[in-house]
Amino acid sequence: MKQPRIDLDKQRGRLLDHLAYYGEVLSKRDAAYRRLKLQIVIPRIQIALQKIDNGTYQLCSDCAECIPNERLELIPGALRCISCQTLSEAVRRR
Repeated sequence: MKQPRIDLDKQRGRLLDHLAYYGEVLSKRDAAYRRLKLQIVIPRIQIALQKIDNGTYQLCSDCAECIPNERLELIPGALRCISCQTLSEAVRRR
């Protein structure tokens, strides 16, 4: 059964709120926090915003399967489905 489309305006707002938050707190945090947010989290949010604009937001960047709404509600900047994310993390650990 095909899942309904997620509310893209709501997701865009959530992603923009995350960017605004990081813009406010980055200067107040330690170097490791800043590096993590600047190198990983913020770029993912920017890519997610681009995916909203080009109509591919709910699609996994690796397998092109639909990312469950529940995952996107919890992690608006998720770019992969759970299976592909798990595989990516396992490869990185090696």
